[in-house]
Amino acid sequence: MKSFFAAVLLMSSLSVSGQYQLNGACCDPSSIDFNPTFICIAMGEATESPSDGIVSDLDCPDFNAFLGCTFELACNYIPEATIDDGSCFFDCPGCTDDNACNFDPEALQDDGSCQYLDECGVCGGIGIPQGECDCNGTLIDALGVCGGSCASDDDNDGLCDDIDECVGQLDECGVCNGPGATYACGCNEYPTGTCDCDGNVLDECGVCGGAGITEGQCDCDGNVLDLCGVCGGDGIPEGQCDCQGSILDAIGVCGGDCTSDLNNNGICDLEELAYGCGPANCGQGTIWDESTQKCIPDNPSDLNFDGCVDVQDFMGHLAAFGSGCEEEIVETPWQCGDALTYQGYDYTTILIGEQCWFAENLRSENYENGDAIPANLSDSDWQNTTFGAVAVYGEGSSDCYTDTPDGDACDETWSLNEYGRLYNWHAVDDARGLCPSGWHVPTDEEWTVMTDFLGGVSVAGGQMKTTYGWYDGGGGTNSSGFSGLPGGNFHYYGYFYLAGSNGGWWSSSPFEDRAWFRVLNDNYESVGRYFNSPQFGFSVRCVRDAE
Repeated sequence: MKSFFAAVLLMSSLSVSGQYQLNGACCDPSSIDFNPTFICIAMGEATESPSDGIVSDLDCPDFNAFLGCTFELACNYIPEATIDDGSCFFDCPGCTDDNACNFDPEALQDDGSCQYLDECGVCGGIGIPQGECDCNGTLIDALGVCGGSCASDDDNDGLCDDIDECVGQLDECGVCNGPGATYACGCNEYPTGTCDCDGNVLDECGVCGGAGITEGQCDCDGNVLDLCGVCGGDGIPEGQCDCQGSILDAIGVCGGDCTSDLNNNGICDLEELAYGCGPANCGQGTIWDESTQKCIPDNPSDLNFDGCVDVQDFMGHLAAFGSGCEEEIVETPWQCGDALTYQGYDYTTILIGEQCWFAENLRSENYENGDAIPANLSDSDWQNTTFGAVAVYGEGSSDCYTDTPDGDACDETWSLNEYGRLYNWHAVDDARGLCPSGWHVPTDEEWTVMTDFLGGVSVAGGQMKTTYGWYDGGGGTNSSGFSGLPGGNFHYYGYFYLAGSNGGWWSSSPFEDRAWFRVLNDNYESVGRYFNSPQFGFSVRCVRDAE
């Protein structure tokens, strides 16, 4: 019966239905205020005395009772409880770490709920969030300053980009994001009028700082004058008798016109025939004619006056009058290796691997459609034009330097004949085309195909350079037939240089705002692959379209 009263809290008065009302709670199930959490005992149901803990309508009209844990040391002790219901427990869970901000001094068993103050003083907080620099939500700027105003420092140099004079890196010449010491003198080109960084000038041999032609010699290669006054010449060639190419005639006269003296009497046979003075003067194959008082041929068909008419005389007739038969003209199809006529000039061609190349530099003044390519530009116009342009090495008033061993490249007539013309890359890239129909300026890849065929860039240059025309004997074998000459280039600053020691050829392939080209140099057997400004003037070769 004691458990029957486990939830009885307080009994104070009777209800109108004859049940107890518990501590103001309604025990009438028919009422809207009925509270089922309390146990109500109807009047007259109690059979035991109050001393046994029975609540009845007769002896407990004013009884107040509250069940719960009445042990003061229990974790769930309830001071208001009047009847202990056996629910006391003593292993109180909670935070037992007195360093925690939620430390529970009454907890006897740690339940893992301890929390601590973060750096912002918040119990159990996460501290300063990533990207912020204090407890107030302030952000770190691009320089790592808490609450700073710098939005960016792209080059990580500790200077905010809006005040940084160089966002990037100064090259060794002090230029922001510059190309470095890539000029002839590192950070500068040669001083005007000089040929090197030490201020030297070209001597008459084109040698920078040289002493010119050695006394007693006649040219820069150490040659002397021969008997004909030709520098480095071989004198009078064998079979000739003077420096004009004359030969001895039949009677030993240098440059004479006597073609035969068959009787070896020192008198030209024709002279004997015309002016013979007697039978004794008639040579072999001739007889004395009394009527004309001259030596005449014994037989008109005996052309060589040997006294007989044979094959030699017949061949003489053929040489003089031909066979009399018209020869049939057979046209053969053009093939690589034949000359190709383009805009009035015959270009030699060469097959290298499976590619057919011009074996000499382009010299055309017009695009393939006949439009003229702008020429004779001033230095300023050349530097600033965005259209095609063409020049001849050494032309106009531009400064000119040369290392050519066998001619003056600054003489534009000589250099045109030797090297062809120089073109800027805008002309190469023009849709009107530089090369004849069926041909084109080679791409960067097509240059590589050729150098790969020749064994790679490290050795191809020696096979592409001519055996002559290179400074200090720096030519090659020309075993490829490419016939690369050191035609130099036109610098976009407005001067011609490197003729004799360097040859450059454009490709049709761009690289960013520049373009790829190839270089042969007198000091190397390799082929250089570089890119440069489209304002430079380089030579151009044509390659036949793939079939």
